[in-house]
Amino acid sequence: MRIIKNCARLKWLVFILISFWYAGLLVPCITGSFAYIKILIPFLKVTYSHVCHQLPQKTMTFNSGGVLVCSRCFGIYTGAFIFSLISLFVNIRLAPKLSILLLFSSPLLIDVIMTTAGVYVYIKLLSFVTGFIFGSVVFVYISNIIFEIYLKEFNKDTF
Repeated sequence: MRIIKNCARLKWLVFILISFWYAGLLVPCITGSFAYIKILIPFLKVTYSHVCHQLPQKTMTFNSGGVLVCSRCFGIYTGAFIFSLISLFVNIRLAPKLSILLLFSSPLLIDVIMTTAGVYVYIKLLSFVTGFIFGSVVFVYISNIIFEIYLKEFNKDTF
């Protein structure tokens, strides 16, 4: 029973951490409502610049403010955020097979290759969707690894 409570707490912790990261992406979109939050934008821009190129022509805009990462990265983070929320209520398990990871990451890889090669121009919505698919499966994989490590450590401490 104790292990179930601890796993639930760990799920909530992961969800809260992802929520803070995700909320930071949206700060420019809500600064109209909360002007005092504008002071965070330079700090957040630098923080997110370590994980994304942040090209303005590739970012989505909501409420007259641009998200702090490109559409593809925004899709990845949205997929991770939504699946972290779903994982609070549903136990999602995937066997850690490379074939599944490649299957779900192939739309993103194809999109990157095609836009880089100039076959078609960058489409924000397509990049968001391929990022969402990738972010969802990566979250499931990473969360399964976190829980496996946690359960191994928990079992080690109980015996």
